[in-house]
Amino acid sequence: MRTPWMHQLALGVSLALGMLACSELSTPADLDREQILAVRATPRTLVPGESVVLAALLAGPGGRFRSETTWQLASDVTGVEMETLESGELLIRADESLSTGEGFDIELQVALADGDALRARKHVEVAPTATANPVIRSVRVDGVAVENDGALTLQGKVVALAVDAEPTTTVAWYTSLGEIRYYRDANTSLEIAGEESGEGLLAVVVRDREGGVTWHICLIQSQ
Repeated sequence: MRTPWMHQLALGVSLALGMLACSELSTPADLDREQILAVRATPRTLVPGESVVLAALLAGPGGRFRSETTWQLASDVTGVEMETLESGELLIRADESLSTGEGFDIELQVALADGDALRARKHVEVAPTATANPVIRSVRVDGVAVENDGALTLQGKVVALAVDAEPTTTVAWYTSLGEIRYYRDANTSLEIAGEESGEGLLAVVVRDREGGVTWHICLIQSQ
């Protein structure tokens, strides 16, 4: 039986292997290409007779993007209905007869303009009660609290980043502007080269040991 933690470990290994094919100058935190940063189920667990919504965080050099998305079951599952919403999110409804236990996997494919596609897999746990994803209490940029989907003009070329969330197992920062020094640390820094300016996306993804995930994004500008 695969636990949610094992599913996250498998996803992390596949992402790490994929990153080996990238340029030596690229780090996992660099949004130098379009990526699926995370897939979230809300609530985290699917209760028989109820529903969950799956959403993907898509981002690249131009910030967040939307594209044609295709969701499908990775294997045959009875007692589940799926509907892709206008937002691109996936609504999953479960019959009351759906058995609790291990759950099932959903495959996501995102079409890119060059004809290629991004792919990800999300495990949906079926449980007797609904459980929540981690909660991000605050994200601070140089000590200034930034709201989700907010914006901030940076006052320097090296700025401190901090995220406070509960519960937390892993943290991953991403940016399309500058370079994050330690992208896996809750407290780290963003460094912007002297000649670099403009607007970019800053995102942080927080995961817990049970397979829950959430994120916080904001626009940053350097002059």
